Amino acid sequence: MSKIDFITSVKDGILSQGWHPPLKPITLDGEKIRFSTGDTPKSDVNGIVRCEKNSDGSYFGWALDFKTQKEIKFPPNRKDNPYTKEELEAIQADIQKEKQHREEQERKQRIKAIEEARQVLSKAQPASPDHPYLVRKRIKSHGLLQIGDNLIVPMRDINGDIISVQRISPDGRKKFHPECPTKGGIFIIGGIPKVTRSA
Repeated sequence: MSKIDFITSVKDGILSQGWHPPLKPITLDGEKIRFSTGDTPKSDVNGIVRCEKNSDGSYFGWALDFKTQKEIKFPPNRKDNPYTKEELEAIQADIQKEKQHREEQERKQRIKAIEEARQVLSKAQPASPDHPYLVRKRIKSHGLLQIGDNLIVPMRDINGDIISVQRISPDGRKKFHPECPTKGGIFIIGGIPKVTRSA
């Protein structure tokens, strides 16, 4: 398979998954190139593709969607030149290494974002009962905070630790702090209850 034909097959393979081929040219030197697996070519960078040349002159590679963990190999059907055990092990090791790198990056981003959210809370004041959103909904603040015109909702995990904040604008638009976890986040009305232990 020629270089051009191989690169074409890589793009076709990416398209067959409903992904978008990289905006950057695909190389065959082992470079890892990001691409979108979302709705548009610029939706995200959840995809990564890596291709290289074998010592025998043939080409091979892989692509991975971090969001779904789906992976594909190139060429998809190597009947004329099947993958060796060493090639498959090398590809899987490379994919696993990239997954671990991505997970570590996301972990560091979450830690940084949570700290930013906590700093936001440290600057917030008790919400005004006259805030337009509260007035329109006919509800009390119940421990909500406020910065400027925005209500600030402290989001906690099951242990009561702050993991994010949600901003609510006067017209009701809601937005979580970027990169903070939202799954499992709760707002405790009236604050964290004190637990009394009996002897």
